[in-house]
Amino acid sequence: MLGGPVIQQHVVEFIRGTGVKTDGVLDSTSTNGPWTWVVPSGVAQINITGCAAGSGGNGGTNNATNSGGGGGGGSGMWTQEFPVEVVQNTSLTVTLGAKGTGGTPTVAATAGGDTTISPVVTAVFTVNGSTFTLTGGGSGSTSTGSAGTAGNSGAKIFPGGTGNVPGDGNTLLFYANGGAGGGAANATVSIAGGNGGNNVTSYRAFQWVVSNETGYTQGLGGTTGTASYGGGGVGAASFFGRGGNGGGNAAGTAQNGGAATGYGAGGGGAGGSGTGGDGSDGYLRITYWSAD
Repeated sequence: MLGGPVIQQHVVEFIRGTGVKTDGVLDSTSTNGPWTWVVPSGVAQINITGCAAGSGGNGGTNNATNSGGGGGGGSGMWTQEFPVEVVQNTSLTVTLGAKGTGGTPTVAATAGGDTTISPVVTAVFTVNGSTFTLTGGGSGSTSTGSAGTAGNSGAKIFPGGTGNVPGDGNTLLFYANGGAGGGAANATVSIAGGNGGNNVTSYRAFQWVVSNETGYTQGLGGTTGTASYGGGGVGAASFFGRGGNGGGNAAGTAQNGGAATGYGAGGGGAGGSGTGGDGSDGYLRITYWSAD
């Protein structure tokens, strides 16, 4: 009908350190949230794209003669265009996960924070009643031996159908990856420790592909002749960000793990006796349609 309402798509982005962008217009009143967003009149469903925060990478072990490298941090859980039922004119609280910080030889890395929206109607994949939650990436456990440990993924991979692996004909809805493990120091101190892991498996949304991320640099092990060091593992990638590179340790000079970039990725693990890199923050985008 001529002169009737026009159905338009709207996009609302929540970005830590920036604020809220509504159809490209920035409101920086609050840069880190939590934010309150009111569901417009006539809107009963929103589509969610985003991620929780990634964990920090692990520090190298604290040992005078054989220090293993730290494992990379895990990614936060992420999803794309997931439909969620809401109630019009309801105030939703949106919280973005804060990045995990890298660990040291004596202090464990911290996990990434959760990204949440509440209250919503959709019961599936909510954790606390009406709260929709994307879980933050986990760090590896603190190393007690010479080898670093890998970061835990933020959550399991939830398939949309009955299968549980990509390529089985089901739409995958949620994703998370673990970081690569750190290299072990050699028991013979005059021999260089092992390199950190560089094999980060990534589940790419809606592409039916499981692939190994390429282009990362894992930390290389080394030795001073009297002490052996392992290299750090790379951090896990998310759909929105790239994990940090692993730090090495050549001739006793520890390299710290690299920081993750983008959103939701894990920090790189450190070379023996070094400090891990920070993960990256969570991110959220709400898409909805309304009659304007």
